[in-house]
Amino acid sequence: MNLHQNYYLKFLDVNDKADPLSVIAQFFSSDWLPGHLKALAIWRKYLLSDEVFEDGRSGPANVLFTYEITIKLLEAVFLFSKTKRFRLLKDRIYLKIEDQIEQERREWIHYPGILDFKGLANPYEVILQVLERPLDDYNDQLHEWLEIALSTSSIDESLSVADFIWVYESIQKLYEASWVIRQREITLTLKKDTITRNNDLKEANGRTENNLVIYQTNCSFNIVPTIAELAGLEKLTDKIVSSIENVDLIIHLGTYPRPEAYYLLILVSENNKTTEHELVNRIEDLCKPMIDVCALVHKFDAFIRAINGENNFFYNALLNRQIAYQSKDFVIPAVKNFVNELTTKTTEETWKRWGMQGKSFFEAAQRCYEEGNYNLSLFLIHQAVENALSVIIRLCLGYRISIHNLARMLRITQIFTDDFKNVFDYNVAEDICLFKLLQSAYSAARYVDNFNVDKDSVNKLLKRVSMIIDMAEALYTKLIEN
Repeated sequence: MNLHQNYYLKFLDVNDKADPLSVIAQFFSSDWLPGHLKALAIWRKYLLSDEVFEDGRSGPANVLFTYEITIKLLEAVFLFSKTKRFRLLKDRIYLKIEDQIEQERREWIHYPGILDFKGLANPYEVILQVLERPLDDYNDQLHEWLEIALSTSSIDESLSVADFIWVYESIQKLYEASWVIRQREITLTLKKDTITRNNDLKEANGRTENNLVIYQTNCSFNIVPTIAELAGLEKLTDKIVSSIENVDLIIHLGTYPRPEAYYLLILVSENNKTTEHELVNRIEDLCKPMIDVCALVHKFDAFIRAINGENNFFYNALLNRQIAYQSKDFVIPAVKNFVNELTTKTTEETWKRWGMQGKSFFEAAQRCYEEGNYNLSLFLIHQAVENALSVIIRLCLGYRISIHNLARMLRITQIFTDDFKNVFDYNVAEDICLFKLLQSAYSAARYVDNFNVDKDSVNKLLKRVSMIIDMAEALYTKLIEN
């Protein structure tokens, strides 16, 4: 039986319902974990005494605020628990979770002190445990707490002590599990050495708050480098410039935390006759002994055409990201101001051309599967993913891409969302094999004489790729709504 089937969502608006993870981010934008736990403890104090809740700064408004944001958080994690993303994250297998937790304890600005090891390893299970009690019960209990805190009465016989303790401890666990999810999955991880770095770097660089992307959601990508990342960036830059001829400009787009990787936009002059594709491979192989790098390499002429064509991605990178290297002969071109967004009409037209084509490829792949033509189905699955990823990169990042390398395309989507890369768990052998099969489908299904794919593998890929198509369309819908 669904414990929450008759519950009416009281505090979530349309945008919150569409993106419940954003509510977790909002919750911790009002205060960090210790502040919320302290507010809850103060609330409990007034429940156990005859005093009326009073805060010298804002009177009883604080306890009302705590009540409302707690119910809102409960409603949001309930909606989140019904999503595919939640199920994927809950079932994800971590082979080195002990090491990860120890590193988090050392680095995070605040770390949970109530959750046990199992709860820290899988906060999604904690969320499900919290939701074992109906949302109506939480709402009734917390509303009664609110009335007691604002009166001269304390807890009486009408309020079960066991219920009181259970709800209080559940809310504590809800706060801590949500904090872990926020730190790992939603937005910039707050570390001990990053408390003030955003403001310091913006003042030092004279840059605006403008982001690199047009639209971003559920994203771990870090756009402001730490001191350690800046030191590593300097080493990478020296290595690239000393090994690759005619490098004009290197822009640090950001870093991705898991696994750690630098994202660099690199411009080379037309005097370098190596193709951009070959330069990408050379640079990434060159840097691999030091750290993983995702290099976006372009010749100078292509860069100028993009700037003159008011390309969002290059515009934002040039004006708002860290310039790691500039050759003495390179003059940064003047950039005129333009509306840094895609119009609704352009977005709709782009999706109609490429997004719908990706959906058509996927529908054709399903028909071929049903007809027993598994090789062709696999090829069409690859085409569906390629179209879906290329169009969503273009819409969310303003970056046009025309490659067949799905692994590389997924890496680029991590600049604006973690959702696509989470479809495959690269710690699970089966997922690794499935993705390798998908990645090879473009050439193998067309050119390898003895290539034959089995029915079960195609079926599993159809299910995974269905998620990618749905995610791409959901992002497109959010772009239109915004």
